Amino acid sequence: MSVINQMLQGLDKGAQQQQVQSKQGAVVVATPRNNTAMICLVIAIVVVGLLGAYLFVQKQTAAQTQAALQKKTVAEKQTVLAEPMINTAALPVVTDNTNKVDDVSITNDLIDKPVLVASAEKQSTHVAAAVATPAIKPVAKVEPARVVTAQVVESKPVLAAPVTRVNNTVVPDPIESKPQVIEPTRSMDTTNVLTAEENTVSIKAVTRTPVEQAKLYAKQAESALLAGDKERAKKLFHKVLKLDRKHNLSREKLAALLYGEQRTQSAVNVLQEGLSLSPSYSNFRLMLARIYLQKKNKPQAYYYLKPHQPEIEDNLDYYAILAGLAQNLNDLDTALITYKKLTEYEPNRAKWWLGLGITADKAKQVKLALSAYHTAQEMGQLSASSRNYINTRIAQLEKQ
Repeated sequence: MSVINQMLQGLDKGAQQQQVQSKQGAVVVATPRNNTAMICLVIAIVVVGLLGAYLFVQKQTAAQTQAALQKKTVAEKQTVLAEPMINTAALPVVTDNTNKVDDVSITNDLIDKPVLVASAEKQSTHVAAAVATPAIKPVAKVEPARVVTAQVVESKPVLAAPVTRVNNTVVPDPIESKPQVIEPTRSMDTTNVLTAEENTVSIKAVTRTPVEQAKLYAKQAESALLAGDKERAKKLFHKVLKLDRKHNLSREKLAALLYGEQRTQSAVNVLQEGLSLSPSYSNFRLMLARIYLQKKNKPQAYYYLKPHQPEIEDNLDYYAILAGLAQNLNDLDTALITYKKLTEYEPNRAKWWLGLGITADKAKQVKLALSAYHTAQEMGQLSASSRNYINTRIAQLEKQ
């Protein structure tokens, strides 16, 4: 029994050992599979991480490159702004014979010939870079009409940098230069912007005819009269008559000025000369008549008025003096004609009817005289002495 038990126990142990071995084998077999999956997963994670890192590095590199480009662009703009402004009104022009400055425009010689300009930015570069790219900069033509500022910026001539030739290549020597300070300028309104052509002042000689110049002097003389400067007015009137002897208004005013200074004969000479040039100008005749009436020379005054009878409109004084002189000098026909014109033109003036009555009374025209006397008496515009005279003459004429 013990042997059988031992054998059974041995079998049980053997079975157990086989089960354990089978489990271990299963584990051994299963373990490699689990390790492979883990390795694959780790590898995948690593690859994704590397790819993400690569993309991040590329993005950072692109951002840095863009920032560098922007900084470079800003630096270039600042360099351009730091360079002195070219003012077309003061830009020096380089010629072969002289160093004069042309204040109007840029010549073709300055555009065609390169000018060496040493800026602060280029001076800091290496000599080797300057050899590779010479700092030769042609001056660009600037249109003066596009840049207009409220104040003129004084520009200084561009100084060429000293140069050194290395293997037939022009290399600018480094020069210490101070950056120029550009004063801010006020921009003008677009409506006030002027082109170069509008800024050009052209002077043209104006040729006047003698008559036109005489009119100009006449206007100046009138202004002098208004200002009370009679001496200057007389000089200007004399200039007018030298250029245009038939300028009647200037002659009339000059005669009036001379007569006012009691230079009667000079005034008469001026008027008589004008009358010989313009016989139909009634003001000359009227002024001469008044001058001689002041001298109590009625025949001479009447001599100037009788030959010419202008339109009664605007010449009422002329006809009044003519009618009175004709009546006084017993030229009754002229007096009757003249008074009739006055009564027709101004029928409501009693003195014209009185003059007509007196003239008709002298001419023995009783009916006309009585009619004129009655008309003048009815108006009531006369003085007491004139009314008394009318009443006396009416009574006498009615008795005849």
